[in-house]
Amino acid sequence: MLSLNIQAQPEPLTGKILSEKGEPLEYVHIQLENSSLGTITNSYGDFKLYIPKSANPVINVSFIGYKTKRIEIKEANQIIYLQEDVKQLQNVVITPWDYASELVENAIKRIPENYANRSEKHIGFFREYASWGDSTKFDPIYVAESTIEAIKRSYDRVQKKGVVRLLESRKFSKSNLDSLRTEFYSGPHKLFSFDVVANRYAFLGKPKKYSYRIIDTLKVNGGHLFKVSFEKKNEYSGFIYIADLSYAITKIEFIRTQYPNINLENRGRKYQDFYISYEKGEDKKWRLKNVVYNTGFNRHSQDFTLKREYVTTEVSSDTNPIPYEERIHFNDIYLKNTAEYDPDFWEGQNIILPEPKIDSLFKLPPHLKKEDTEIELIEKKQRIADIYSRLSLSYGVAYSPFQIANYDLIYGNPQFELVESSQNKSRSSVAISAGISYRTGPHYVVSLRSVQALTKHRINSIDLELGRIINLNPGGRPIVLVPKIQLGEQRVKYSLCSIDSENIFRVDNKEFDSGKTNLFIEQRGIRLQPMISLEIEKNPKYRFVFSAGYNFMLSQKSGLYFDETDQFFLKQKNAFLRNGKEGLSIISSDDVLRNQWNFSLTIKVRAF
Repeated sequence: MLSLNIQAQPEPLTGKILSEKGEPLEYVHIQLENSSLGTITNSYGDFKLYIPKSANPVINVSFIGYKTKRIEIKEANQIIYLQEDVKQLQNVVITPWDYASELVENAIKRIPENYANRSEKHIGFFREYASWGDSTKFDPIYVAESTIEAIKRSYDRVQKKGVVRLLESRKFSKSNLDSLRTEFYSGPHKLFSFDVVANRYAFLGKPKKYSYRIIDTLKVNGGHLFKVSFEKKNEYSGFIYIADLSYAITKIEFIRTQYPNINLENRGRKYQDFYISYEKGEDKKWRLKNVVYNTGFNRHSQDFTLKREYVTTEVSSDTNPIPYEERIHFNDIYLKNTAEYDPDFWEGQNIILPEPKIDSLFKLPPHLKKEDTEIELIEKKQRIADIYSRLSLSYGVAYSPFQIANYDLIYGNPQFELVESSQNKSRSSVAISAGISYRTGPHYVVSLRSVQALTKHRINSIDLELGRIINLNPGGRPIVLVPKIQLGEQRVKYSLCSIDSENIFRVDNKEFDSGKTNLFIEQRGIRLQPMISLEIEKNPKYRFVFSAGYNFMLSQKSGLYFDETDQFFLKQKNAFLRNGKEGLSIISSDDVLRNQWNFSLTIKVRAF
């Protein structure tokens, strides 16, 4: 017996909710009275709710189409029967105006009034699992579960994204996980992306593009609830439930069976459906309660299904910010952010009770689930994944100004003669920059970077970099300063002219016979370049990087560079003729070509 001792020594309240016919009711709302604590039933009608010491042991049980029931808890286990509410209309009367559209438009207008109008913290439970076969077969690939914390803003303005962190999590996965060859992102962010009232998704954003029809009315707590169908060609169809007096949207069901082939994420998709329900709080404001999402694919001649479930278990006005480094981001792969099995994981936490087929996966300790060889393989994969997680790729553009000093150039070849003089002038090179980085620890990074010019005058380079990572914004979105030292080869080319030769000529023991060859003054050598980069993170996968560096040439040599152009690219020849060789004379009082500053703007992408 719980009775009044529940306040001294709380115990979990467990139970089953059935219809009058004894059928289990799925996703029924169970709410602790005068509290934001609650949960929902699973597909077997089972639930568990932990009641705090100071709570009044009374729950309210509600479900669309059934009468709400208030129950004083006297026993730790309850079997609760819900009585179906009598439907008011069996045949909907057609009115002279489009009342279904008017209902939807009024519901949209009343969103700021009906829903929470301040930022709040939501604690919830999220489960995601994939299995081979269709919905009638269960051959699990993985199951991942988490309690999550999220900051949700007021419903009076559109909110499509939010801040989420995992409080605790666990997962089960089979050794054949790699055979899935598909990874799903966004995970716990479904409480934002599927909160269609908050983000004004589909008909809530563009109501006139859908057709509507009232198909039924339900009696709910002394009022009426209109069930309205909505539809748009080649898009979602489904049902929306709207209260008759307040115009509050209490539930939405989405169904989709047709998918554009041009959308890669829909490749092989067979079906997709999800529903969202809302619950009224003690302040008479509605909030997201739970989301259920189902989809199925056929890829590589195999069927697999994905299911996601979410329930809000507690709401509070505490909106202290979630530190950036603790957040899970929309593009994160949820499965990669969950922990391994813990048999005592959910003790004391409100969750959606797992179905027996899922719960059984966590009953056996890991050493009985996997052979030693499989454990070794998984550990090896984890080590490899850790290495991959430290890799980043960067792509961008580089800008490099350079100076051409006064020079006199004389070069005589049996086929042509070149005489050139020049005064001081400035030129610049625009190039593509690409690199790969490896973070060796929390504070150091090693990179290999290449720059290939696109312009007539060119600066190409390849460098090895060593950098020190300094986070200027700890606790927030990373703004990272990275002082670096680069060591590598740089080649600066100043375009002189093109020569057309009908006869073959030789340079540095190479025959040039294409008829057209571009000539450059080139200065090449080994350089040391101190550099500083500023990195601003967009999300954990992408960063914007601005870099500036100053050159110190350690050794260099100048000469003429010959670049053949009229041949097939695999047959094109080039040669560098060093100053003083084969009659080449380049006379200058300083370095012929001098590059000091280099700038780049790149996007840095985590490789995995």
